[in-house]
Amino acid sequence: MNDDITIRWNNKILKGFNSAAFGVSLDSIAGYFSFEIVDEAILPLQKISLPSHSEKIEIYIGETSMLSAYVEKITPVMVSEGRKITISGRSVTSDLIGCHLPAAMKRSGPALNVANELLKPFPLIRVEGEASSEKVDLSASLGAEYWDTLEKLGRKIGRLVWSTGDGVIRMGASTPKKSRITISKSNILSG
Repeated sequence: MNDDITIRWNNKILKGFNSAAFGVSLDSIAGYFSFEIVDEAILPLQKISLPSHSEKIEIYIGETSMLSAYVEKITPVMVSEGRKITISGRSVTSDLIGCHLPAAMKRSGPALNVANELLKPFPLIRVEGEASSEKVDLSASLGAEYWDTLEKLGRKIGRLVWSTGDGVIRMGASTPKKSRITISKSNILSG
């Protein structure tokens, strides 16, 4: 099984990393994150291609997408373990802020279905949560902001809405605080 950590952007791949740690500010609408990857040096840092500021990246473990985001800062350094690259930026969910519906919308059905129907123009973003079977009627006018419309939907069923920073928007009773997750081959394999 290939469970290497890879970064993909603009038809390029940076791979070979075997451990990573990232923290996401879960109470931030935009889902700001910091991601650090370390491995044995395969090439000197000057010889590797890295994503640029504002480029959209996908971070994978094997073939599983862990994060879809925009780069704001990238810092490569050599350390005793090899090369370490720290990337910080914002989740693709920030695309919903300041972006407005191009047409009026009226939908009925389970809340999560309605939310995901609303976000069809954003294929990298999905909505998950506790509200999967709760029925809701949602109407939004032309020009309504996507994020405001999601919050309106959440209020209709008594749920809060927040970004997890990995292209997922959650609907739930309360938002979690800042989390830090460590990912490595060993804990993926042990499950």
